[in-house]
Amino acid sequence: MIRTILELFLGYSCVVSCVYWLASTWLLRRRFRPSSADAEAAPTLPPVTFLRPLKSGVPDLEARLAEAAAVLRAGDQLVLGVDPDSPEWAACTRLAEQPSPGEIIVVPCGAGHAQNPKINKLVQMQRAVRCEHLVLMDSEAMLTTEWMHRFRAEWARTDAALLTAGYRFAGATRCLQQLDAAPVLLTLWPGLAYVEVAAGLWFALGACIALRRETLETAGGWSAYADHLAEDYALGQRIRQAGGKVMLSKEVLPLHADALGAAAYWRHQRRIAVTYRVANRTGFMSQVMTHGVTAAILLILLTEFALGAWILAGIVALVRIFTASAISRVLAWPVPHLWLIAPLASLVESIVWVAAWCSRRIWWAGRWWSVSRSGELALSPGRANERFPTSRSLS
Repeated sequence: MIRTILELFLGYSCVVSCVYWLASTWLLRRRFRPSSADAEAAPTLPPVTFLRPLKSGVPDLEARLAEAAAVLRAGDQLVLGVDPDSPEWAACTRLAEQPSPGEIIVVPCGAGHAQNPKINKLVQMQRAVRCEHLVLMDSEAMLTTEWMHRFRAEWARTDAALLTAGYRFAGATRCLQQLDAAPVLLTLWPGLAYVEVAAGLWFALGACIALRRETLETAGGWSAYADHLAEDYALGQRIRQAGGKVMLSKEVLPLHADALGAAAYWRHQRRIAVTYRVANRTGFMSQVMTHGVTAAILLILLTEFALGAWILAGIVALVRIFTASAISRVLAWPVPHLWLIAPLASLVESIVWVAAWCSRRIWWAGRWWSVSRSGELALSPGRANERFPTSRSLS
């Protein structure tokens, strides 16, 4: 009886997954279809302060900084938050000494202002902000003047209290980099497509957040998220609850992929899964019905390699690869060997999903952290943190 129930559940999961993947692909293709509004002239956006809290180990940092400076217009600001004892400090100070249409400020950021490493820097950077319009971007963001022109124009056209941009990865030449980036293609973007249609966005994506300083202050300022693991989710949620509109940009931000070893890859995937779990427990739980690749493999084993299970698994694999390829084209995101990466990444996602329910202990910015059920961070007691109090790693 139990075995029959399990077989039915796994088969049902395979069917639900295929329908979900196909429908989300259709939604994304429709979403990114060019419209007449894209060509309309937008009102001029006032000067902007760009916030870049820099983590350690950013690939090709000099190029990322040069790109960030190149998008500045007269009156703009670029505020860089960086550990003064880090190798990144010298690169930032060199950039600040070069001529620029805007103002470039380097803020030395020490520890002790927030548990969240990004918020710890933002709290200290805020004192340098003088523009009303703010754009927060990840360290790895790869900008062009054309991309930023379109993003600013879209922001000026909308009535969004917060405009956030989804992302894709570039420079992922190694297998682990591609596996690490794949969940964004396979899971994040389909989820965004459904959320946007069903209920509207109620959270932000930390890679790119645009909002007014007044909106940020109304939402409590950066310090209100000092101990949050998912500060972007909490910020968007608070703005939405206050009646503000949260919107997803039509622009997709390229991020340069981090260099990863096996341990860093696993820890990063674990942190992402735990973040989703504590930020949206119901949504994370419902993902069990979209792990179709894993469900198909388990069904083959449970039915002792029955022909019907093999046929269903073949259908699931074809749909998974087809939809992943279609989404990669929509996002202009070529992924080498996607026919292999998509199924492998799907299996890893299932393993990480299970692991996220077993423990909320994560590795982030060179430290072990304990995460509460409500998503608050606390340094995890243990010898690793005691032995390496100043260690850094890719976040």
